[in-house]
Amino acid sequence: MNQRIELKVLGWRRTLLLIWLLAIVQAPVAAASIVQEATAKSSDYWYGKMEIEGRQFRFVVEANAVKDGAAPEATLLSLDEGDAKFDLKDVVISDTRFEFELPASQAKYQGPYDPTTGVSNGTWEQRTLRIPLRFERREEFPTDAPAEVWEGTLNAGIQKLLMRLRVYRPADGPVEYYIDSVSQKVGGFIAKGALDGESLSLEIPALRGKFTGEFSDDGESLTGKWSQGLALDLEFKKVAQATAAEVAAARRPQLPQPPFPYRSVDVQFPSANPKDQLAGTLTLPTEGKRFPLAILISGSGPQDRDSTLFDHKPFLVLADYLTRRGIAVLRYDERGVGKSAGNHTAATTKDFAADVAAAVQFARTQAEIDPQKIGLIGHSEGGMIAPMVAAMDPEIAWLVLMAGPGVNGEQILYSQGQLIVAAEGGDAKAMATQRKVQERIFAAIKQNSAGEWDAATLEKISAELEEEILAEEIELSDEDRKNLNVAIRNGLTQINSPWFRFFLTYEPATALQKVRCPVLVLNGGTDLQVDPKLNLPKIEAALAEGGNQHVTVRELPNLNHLFQTCETGAISRYAQIEETLAPVLLDTIEQWLQQYR
Repeated sequence: MNQRIELKVLGWRRTLLLIWLLAIVQAPVAAASIVQEATAKSSDYWYGKMEIEGRQFRFVVEANAVKDGAAPEATLLSLDEGDAKFDLKDVVISDTRFEFELPASQAKYQGPYDPTTGVSNGTWEQRTLRIPLRFERREEFPTDAPAEVWEGTLNAGIQKLLMRLRVYRPADGPVEYYIDSVSQKVGGFIAKGALDGESLSLEIPALRGKFTGEFSDDGESLTGKWSQGLALDLEFKKVAQATAAEVAAARRPQLPQPPFPYRSVDVQFPSANPKDQLAGTLTLPTEGKRFPLAILISGSGPQDRDSTLFDHKPFLVLADYLTRRGIAVLRYDERGVGKSAGNHTAATTKDFAADVAAAVQFARTQAEIDPQKIGLIGHSEGGMIAPMVAAMDPEIAWLVLMAGPGVNGEQILYSQGQLIVAAEGGDAKAMATQRKVQERIFAAIKQNSAGEWDAATLEKISAELEEEILAEEIELSDEDRKNLNVAIRNGLTQINSPWFRFFLTYEPATALQKVRCPVLVLNGGTDLQVDPKLNLPKIEAALAEGGNQHVTVRELPNLNHLFQTCETGAISRYAQIEETLAPVLLDTIEQWLQQYR
């Protein structure tokens, strides 16, 4: 994969699909780090634009002053990555310098500052990249309104993508065009436009894509073809404001709002590596003493304490709900995420389980917590981690497993791939191709369990896989066909990680058979990522085989993998659903916990 600016966490978990080879757009990876030291005035805004490899990134840095000379908080907002926000470290704002770091992305900015012009002309550094970047200081939040905005939905088979075309008409230059994939929260792809009467042709070099369309008589729609290997119908319509889908994505009615009827305390505790501190939030009811505690364990991928995904904050919603009902909750940023130290990339599920065990030990030292009433609530991969911890710690009071796997990762991904392809309109051939590609990839990874491939082995596997894909007669452009081998090699390298190798072969029954505490097992009836029909019976059987007689298993109808109320469970709907967590899920958990409080 080409070098790129890496800021944003991958949108939805580490799901392996054929689309990683034939993607419309590829989301950049990595996360942010901790705010530490800065000197800035109140309401400081800095606006910058940077171009790299056919993309434009628009950044807004905001620094807020604090009292008594303490360090202010500073954040970077990436407008072309779904308004993703990142904490900054080592911020310097003086009469001569403007500097900051994003440690987890291995990125930093340094530049001289001229207070007479309010401009810093500096350099963005990220690994081997060194890119000129100009920031302008503003008193108010900067706006960059395009002259026109067009939006349309691209049916890409596996995903339905909301696409946006932004048009700028600068007074001193040619018309500028930019393409955004709103659904995937990546954008700023520079398009070279050619306007010819009633038609518009665009080339998007960074995506190796093209769009050609005809304007309607009233000039309010643009109908044509999007070509990126496959030629797909795409109709853009001029919009005056965000579409209903985008508005729904931003509207989160369950997001808790202050004032809160409970205490919220920022905490830090050592991770499995005592040198690294994990940071989180402990919410405590105001009435009573020695509270029962729920520790929340998030799913795969770098997750913050709220398990933020598509602007949803399910762990914040769950923590608020339980704390209002007398149950304390501890949630924390995973290692290397947010304000937690450590290396997330090098960690496996076993490492994350060790971090949970460290959180349990910390909780037992807190005067407000009853050490005999500490339980674990895990979602997705967290539902696999919770039994791993309880199997080693007989003092864990109870477990709630939300969409936890009951089979190994290989079986999860086979099932997941078939269900998602079918839900997004794929036919039997697409499903067969999906399975065949997955089997070949997984076999290669299992054969090389020791670590990275050498160049010769990687080339051999890539060539074989390329031949198999081409044999399926998937329609590809000459350019995509030429670059297919490189795409395969890059994809194989990305997933050949310690985490993936562990996940692929780990059998959850190993830990489940050793769990003796009460367990509530929940799965959404329309979950396509962890199929209830496959996983619930396996979990129940493993617990029974170990002799656990305190098990409740519930399949909740019409809930997806994120436990949102839905019709199909399609992943393309996650962002558009306003609901963060279905009330039936919240009520089910709280009512079950009443007997163990």
